[in-house]
Amino acid sequence: MRSRGGITAFALILSVAGAGCAARARRSGAVPAPTASPSPSPAEAGAPSAQGPVVREIVLEGVSVLTPEAVYRAIRLRPGGRLRHAPDDVARDLEQRYRTRGYLGARVSALWDPDRAVLTLRADEGRLREVAFEGVERGAAARARALLALAPGAILEEKQVRPALRRIEDGSAGAFRLGEPPYVAEPLPEGVRLRIAVAPVRTRLRARLQGPDPSPLYTRVEGTAPGGGLDLTLFDPASLEHAHVYALGAYAFSSHAWRFALGAQRPFAGQRLVLGYEFHDLTDTDDIFRRQVAAPPPGKPHLFSIVDDYYRRRGHEAYAFVRPTARLQLGATWRRDRFESLPVVAKDSIFFFDRRARANPAVEDGERDAVLLTGRWAAGAPLFSSAVAERDSFLVRDPYGEALAWTQTARADATLEIGGRAGPGTTTYRRLIGHLRGRRIVTPTLSFEGRALLGLGWDLPAQRRFALGGAGTLRGYPLKQFAGQRMALGTLEARVRPGGRWPDLIGFYDGGVAWTSGLVGAGWRDDVGAGLEWPGGGDGHLRVDVGYALRPPPGQDRARVHAALYLPF
Repeated sequence: MRSRGGITAFALILSVAGAGCAARARRSGAVPAPTASPSPSPAEAGAPSAQGPVVREIVLEGVSVLTPEAVYRAIRLRPGGRLRHAPDDVARDLEQRYRTRGYLGARVSALWDPDRAVLTLRADEGRLREVAFEGVERGAAARARALLALAPGAILEEKQVRPALRRIEDGSAGAFRLGEPPYVAEPLPEGVRLRIAVAPVRTRLRARLQGPDPSPLYTRVEGTAPGGGLDLTLFDPASLEHAHVYALGAYAFSSHAWRFALGAQRPFAGQRLVLGYEFHDLTDTDDIFRRQVAAPPPGKPHLFSIVDDYYRRRGHEAYAFVRPTARLQLGATWRRDRFESLPVVAKDSIFFFDRRARANPAVEDGERDAVLLTGRWAAGAPLFSSAVAERDSFLVRDPYGEALAWTQTARADATLEIGGRAGPGTTTYRRLIGHLRGRRIVTPTLSFEGRALLGLGWDLPAQRRFALGGAGTLRGYPLKQFAGQRMALGTLEARVRPGGRWPDLIGFYDGGVAWTSGLVGAGWRDDVGAGLEWPGGGDGHLRVDVGYALRPPPGQDRARVHAALYLPF
């Protein structure tokens, strides 16, 4: 009972308190506000200032390199959408997309027609109208323009300008140097003007870490003979026919002899004619071709066996070469040289391993004049991979011709040498060499390489006679076993490329004969063999060949091993 009475009294108190609050509220005039917010009116929901008008159509004028879909993504607007930004801002968005994609001179304007709800975007995509050069004039500017090779009327793209600028520097062989910044695209009423900053270079001096002749760093007739020199280029920006003056030298520590070459050369007639002269004192050899196989890998060969014989050649030479194309050369060389035999003064050394030196054959000493006619041709690629290699080739250090490059499918080299007398008791001589090499790629993993070498001589001195056997010729026989005034040699190689890190697998056949008219020769000799070349592709190769003689003389070993390391230097 007490509990029920207490609850009743508490409820009565709350009721009286609530009635008092309501009375005070009525006396003060306050009316409670509703708790829900009113919805916006239809007029406010469709206001243009808040979301923009509907674009019923987008007209694209002058847009050719971007698709309509690419334009819609760039401006973030498509037909049926709302124009939320000013038309000029939309045009800037599209212009920025052009610039991002490398269109250097693109400009865009916009026009909004509110009555028709049509947005028109007009694009000038930046077609090249003219090219202006700063820093060069007349002939030099014309040469730079030709190297640039950008066609007027084409849309100016960064991906085309950058290689064009490289052509100016590379195609001029360093006669032009780009300024900073190298180019500026200037807008014109229609299209753009490309302004390029170019500075002509007058001279360039470079060091060359090589000796004056084809002999290696160490020989048995000189010992160690490090070499080096300087190459001075005198640039002619107007014609791009640059003159080269060089001085190369080497000192032999065992023979205590200096060797040198001082020369100059310059192209004429649009670089189709090259004239040059050299005064030299060389440790020369006629055996450079023995260092190479039919189709050698890239790089300079370093053999694990000695194949060269040497002699001294001191004198003068002048030459003229005609270059109708990059794949054809015809040349004539006049020489006056004194030949001297060289004694053996050091051991043979191969990759830091010494052995007893082989004798160095004597030559026909004396001074003689000679005329050398040269012809070269290549298929698949230019004759030479660099300007430096081509300039060095005019000296014809190797009358058998340069090696077949990997980019070439065929190459032919021929020389005819007509030599005078070297003094009393000597005769004139003639020597003709023809060298043909080729490559046939059957599949990515199978290819064939071959060569045919023919040498014909009449009254040849000792240093000009032919010899077969050993590396580079008949690999199953001893070095220079078969000699004569004439020779013929053929080689066929089959190459399998397994790919990856596996070495190339090579099978080969060599066959040849050397003879002298009126004498009984050794007859046709041949061999077969197999080789490995690792790695397959790229710079740096190790090649090992095993040759097996098919017709050896009685008592002679049939198998011989040859190895060479090919390096970029």
